Amino acid sequence: MKNLIEVSVDSIRIHMPTAQHLVILKEKEADRYLPIWIGSFEAQAIAAKISGNSVGRPLTHDLMANAFGDLGVSIKRIVVTRLADQVFYARLYVKQDGRDLDFDARPSDAIALAVRAECPIFVATEVMDSAGIIPDADEPIHTDLDLGIRILIALAIGLALGTEREYNGHPAGIRTMALIAVGSCLFTALALEPTFGSRVDPTRIAAQIVTGVGFLGAGSILRQGEYVRGLTTAASIWVVASLGMAVGFGYFTIAIFTAAVVLVTLVAIRPIESRFFKGRRNRRLSDPHSDEPG
Repeated sequence: MKNLIEVSVDSIRIHMPTAQHLVILKEKEADRYLPIWIGSFEAQAIAAKISGNSVGRPLTHDLMANAFGDLGVSIKRIVVTRLADQVFYARLYVKQDGRDLDFDARPSDAIALAVRAECPIFVATEVMDSAGIIPDADEPIHTDLDLGIRILIALAIGLALGTEREYNGHPAGIRTMALIAVGSCLFTALALEPTFGSRVDPTRIAAQIVTGVGFLGAGSILRQGEYVRGLTTAASIWVVASLGMAVGFGYFTIAIFTAAVVLVTLVAIRPIESRFFKGRRNRRLSDPHSDEPG
């Protein structure tokens, strides 16, 4: 069609600093991409369909697509028509009883319907020209070397925090913290790979990491009578996983800075606790079942 470029849904991504979702449309005849900000619900609706994951009960877009089918309405195409004041606009083109109809729609809703109807998706040429991006061929998203560097940084962070835990005799020590950091980093980095991320929302991987780390942290907490041990170690496990995820997403500087802050918190605050909370510490130590704080 004149002045229209056919695209496909490449992936659903998340912008980590703002936690907002994007749908990435790829031009079929070229290596040009169009990122569009969308809501979390629409992101889930698109990701559920392109990944083939069943969500049980039908989502709103499933309901609408099914209703269209029963009413004899066929979705012919959707078009991202314009971009004004950083807002994308789209139209939904349908056919019913020989009549051609079109409706104003948000791009996210239109795309969610298009992937269900398996109809073409188009972008106006002027929209793609103004907002489309071409990845730098000299800077691929990830290479084996890049992944290796991320893993080594995550390993160093895990070893540093694990050394402090090990030195103070806590169960989650050097090896545990190192493995948690490396594992969370690798899962996160792989979720950003185009061949993997196009089928799975990286935020779902992050959520699963948080869930898994929660079980590890819970296992380090022990209750003996009125006393609870291992809370600081559990919190350290949680922080190490988050640092590994930050490295996996490429936020090296903030991850290293946060690791340094955590180390200062674990090491430097202990003398302050001993000095200003000595009475509470002595009560803990007087109990034969108590342990050092954390």
